[in-house]
Amino acid sequence: MNMRTTAAILTAALLSGSALADGMPQQPDAPHLALLNGSVVQIVPGAAGHVTIVYVQPRPGLWGKVMPGAVLLQGHWSQDRLQATVYGYNPCGFFPYQVAGSVNPDGVLTVVGPTPLIDNASCAVIGWSWTTVAATLSFVPWQRPF
Repeated sequence: MNMRTTAAILTAALLSGSALADGMPQQPDAPHLALLNGSVVQIVPGAAGHVTIVYVQPRPGLWGKVMPGAVLLQGHWSQDRLQATVYGYNPCGFFPYQVAGSVNPDGVLTVVGPTPLIDNASCAVIGWSWTTVAATLSFVPWQRPF
C-alpha cells in the first residue's frame, strides 16, 4: 500500500459520519497510525464522530515524561471540521487547550489553536500563544515499513 492509498484510507476513516444511509449507527473504524513531530500516535475513531489520539511511541524528547497510551487529543467531527481538546505536555504536567482543524487531500490532519503559556516556577497559565510549535499540529498518516 502506497502513501496516497494510506492517506485516502485515513481520510475516509476520519471523515466517516455517524450514521449509514439507512439510519443505522455506524461502527467505529479501526485505529490508524500517524506521525506527529517525531512521535508515533494512534488515531482512534469512535462512535458519533468522536475521535481520540493517543501516543504509541513518544519522540525521544518525551521519553520518561509521556507514556505510550497517554491521550493527546479528544474531539468530535462536525461535518468536515474537527473540534478538539489537546493535552499538551509541559514540565508542570499536561495542560488542555482547544483546537480545530481538518484533513487535507493528502490525508494529513492539521489542527490549530492557541497554546497555554506556563510559568514553570508556579505552574500557572500566564497567557496564550499562537506562535508555539504546539499551536499547529499536523498528523501525517504513517505505514510501518515491511
